[in-house]
Amino acid sequence: MVHKAFIIREQNPIEIMLYAIYLYLLGLSLRSVSKALLMLKVRRNHEAIRKWIHRIAVYTSEMLMQMKAETVVVDETAINIGGKRYWL
Repeated sequence: MVHKAFIIREQNPIEIMLYAIYLYLLGLSLRSVSKALLMLKVRRNHEAIRKWIHRIAVYTSEMLMQMKAETVVVDETAINIGGKRYWL
């Protein structure tokens, strides 16, 4: 679920915004995402899409900082350098 603060004062449906972010995360450039949205008859420039991505990144980072980890995974990797063992 997307936080209310993320969708206040937006001209586009949240589904369009999330689809644009999804396309960007798949590897499309901001300009390519903008062109892809034209197929849905949504006209937004690459700067607007960059702002959407930035806004959701700030929100998700705040949300992740509030969560506490219940499990910690430790990788016991050792390397030998000059005959000495070092743990990473």
